[in-house]
Amino acid sequence: MDRTFHYRISWLNIVSIIVVAAAMLYFLWHRSTACIIVGFILLFITLLMIERIIHTEYTLTSDGLLYIKRGRLSRTIIIRIEDIITFRLVKSNSLTLRFILIEYGVGQQIAVQPVNEPAFLEEIRKRHPKLQNRKTSK
Repeated sequence: MDRTFHYRISWLNIVSIIVVAAAMLYFLWHRSTACIIVGFILLFITLLMIERIIHTEYTLTSDGLLYIKRGRLSRTIIIRIEDIITFRLVKSNSLTLRFILIEYGVGQQIAVQPVNEPAFLEEIRKRHPKLQNRKTSK
C-alpha cells in the first residue's frame, strides 16, 4: 500500500514568501523599465516558491521506493528504501527548524519535511527493518 506525506510548511517559508512578494510589489510600484523587469522576475520566483510548497509530497510505495516530488516543475527524486543507510531528525536551535536527513547510496543525503514526522519515520522503519536509526542531533 502506498503512503503519501505532504510538506510541512515552516515559518521560514512564509517569511521568505512575504519578503519576496513585498520586494515584487515595491519594484512593480515604480514604473521604470528596469524595475518592472525585476518585479516580474520576483513575481515568477514568488509563484515558484508557492507552487513548490503546495505540491511537494513524499510517497512511500509498496514496491520499496521513496518518491520525493518537489512541485510540478521540479524533477522527481526516486530512492530505493533498501538504499537508505540512516535517517535522523535534525533540529536547529538557531532557527527552530526541523527536518529529517536521509542518507542513502554512497555519500548522498537529502532533507525532507513531512507533516507527520513520527508516522513518516515509522513507515520507513516498517518498510526497511534493518535500518539503523540515529538519535536526534542538534
